[in-house]
Amino acid sequence: MAHDLNNPLTVIKYTAILLRDEHKDLPTIVSDVNMIVHHATRCSRIVDNLLSFGRPLNLKVEQYELGQCLDNYLTNYHHRKSNLCYHFNNNGDRLVMSGDLYQLEQMLDNLINNAYQANGNNKIEISSGKFDDKSVFISITDDGVGFPENINQSVFTPFVSSKRGGTGLGLSNAQAIAKAHGGDIVITDAKRGQITVYLPYHFKPVL
Repeated sequence: MAHDLNNPLTVIKYTAILLRDEHKDLPTIVSDVNMIVHHATRCSRIVDNLLSFGRPLNLKVEQYELGQCLDNYLTNYHHRKSNLCYHFNNNGDRLVMSGDLYQLEQMLDNLINNAYQANGNNKIEISSGKFDDKSVFISITDDGVGFPENINQSVFTPFVSSKRGGTGLGLSNAQAIAKAHGGDIVITDAKRGQITVYLPYHFKPVL
């Protein structure tokens, strides 16, 4: 099934690249096609990870600046949802990190989509910045139904879900990505439905 999905994804991606080359003088088309290429690549990476579910993630690490990375991600996300409130607590510092941007984007997608499901697609608050001298944080708050006391941190266990019909894979996948980057995800305010990601400044993947 994974291989069958990868075949059309490859066609979509490389047809889009050809289209971009043909219309490189039209910025609007180039921008839209870049989004197609970006998300087709993401889908291919998700399929690859499904093939190795339960094994360590294969990370392609590059440097990025946290604030700019989140700005870019949320700008793209606004094409799907507009009711996001974001605040970057950087105190003027450039927080240069290292990690797999596709994986981190998938992690954020899982967390934000879960937040929207919890509060009925209402406003989501996101804040990020320096946590201490070794790490940064990204907090997502939905002020929805919150997390039941009897489930709490177990929501990160594969196939455990507090939502009817939920697969229990979204949050566990997000947690796996955070841990693969040397970080963690914890519930920081169960009543408000707040989840916080902690990521280290300096990260070297285990090969």
